[in-house]
Amino acid sequence: MKKFRSLIFTTLAATIVLAGCSTDDSSSTVEVPSDGYTGKLVISIHNQLNNPAIVEGINALAVTDKWKNVEMEIIPQDVEYPTTMPIKIMGGTSIDVIYNFNPIEFEKNASNGILTNLDQHAKELGVDLEARYGSNLASSTYQDSVYGIPGGYTAWGLFYNKSIFDAANIPYPDIDTPMTWSEYRELAAKLTSGQGANKTYGTLHLDWPMYWYGEAIMELGGGQHFYNEEGLSNIEHPAFRNALEQAYKMQNVDKSTPTQSDLIARKIEPDGFFAGQYAMYPHGTWFFNWLADEESYPRDYEIGFAPLPIPDGTTQHQNWGVCASFAVPVTSSNSLMATDFCIDLVEYATRYSPIEAYADLSVAPEKLYATIHEDIPDEGMTAENVQKVFFHPEQINLAEKVTGPNAAKYETVIDEEVEMYLAGAQDIDATIANIKKRGDKVIQD
Repeated sequence: MKKFRSLIFTTLAATIVLAGCSTDDSSSTVEVPSDGYTGKLVISIHNQLNNPAIVEGINALAVTDKWKNVEMEIIPQDVEYPTTMPIKIMGGTSIDVIYNFNPIEFEKNASNGILTNLDQHAKELGVDLEARYGSNLASSTYQDSVYGIPGGYTAWGLFYNKSIFDAANIPYPDIDTPMTWSEYRELAAKLTSGQGANKTYGTLHLDWPMYWYGEAIMELGGGQHFYNEEGLSNIEHPAFRNALEQAYKMQNVDKSTPTQSDLIARKIEPDGFFAGQYAMYPHGTWFFNWLADEESYPRDYEIGFAPLPIPDGTTQHQNWGVCASFAVPVTSSNSLMATDFCIDLVEYATRYSPIEAYADLSVAPEKLYATIHEDIPDEGMTAENVQKVFFHPEQINLAEKVTGPNAAKYETVIDEEVEMYLAGAQDIDATIANIKKRGDKVIQD
């Protein structure tokens, strides 16, 4: 099996003396020097250092004529990255490239004034961002200006452990026909067995919010429907109540997935599915990274995958996802060069990655996951099947996150109140009432 190379650069955690940001009001196209750029790039992209496509991309670019004379300092991963990275930039630390995990993080960083406006740099580099990135550019746009380079569109599917299905003599989920959410819950309960350390759960839901609200946003049409027509909290909609109640039932009545308390006490991480005690696992396309790395994530069973469940009463394929972005902080010592590097890195990953999709999905969908079968040996792990499940030509793609004014603060309110409900600290009525009251307040702040 192909093994991905590690970064060839030395990773450093040095704090750089603040340097002034470069500015250029010229609208003419910049010519890259014939012998390439010179200087230094400080790159802080956290867990993207686990993404083989990005690691391969940085390595490949580093030896090209354009980038070979640029020193690349890679900042190590930091578990507190969403908090510490903005603080460093606000404190004046010179960083050239960062990563926004999702549109909420992007909006928070852009509104805090720590990201460079890339409109002028794109003109100078002769790059039409809208033509190149299509609809995904919206996730990198703030107040009608571009502040990031789209770099990582995600989609979700239903992964499953074939050995648990075999032991229970239950057929695998259909790769062509999605089950409904009701059917999914029933199947999860049926696949649950045993007690204590020997327990097998029918599915694994993390404490990530989409594990409870996914069904609701499918029914309503995306994360923007966390807001009502007046632009205030829409949490009182019956779809959200039903989704919350079903999540509680799975944890505390059917016991088909770990409870909120279990998730915290046992510190179940996103790679917890590899423990082998969960039959199913709704998760995103980045899961393929781990499947391809059997050295870090060993397993003695085959994994299959199927479409995400869909709302009762429909046959329409639906999926949710977000588009992450690379961005240039205002403390960059050469923001034009950093912008060009982000564009080149994303371009590399678009051409060669079997792992994730980076550009507009409509541009060249046949290239997505084109070599996935070379990296994952499981039966059925073909480019055709991956595209069918995650990028079905007839599926509806929904915004995964809370999408609207003050989304980050509003999502925090939702998470805090829902955690109390799932842990049994308050009932459903109090939870919805608290989210409505607190949510309306932060939305209008």
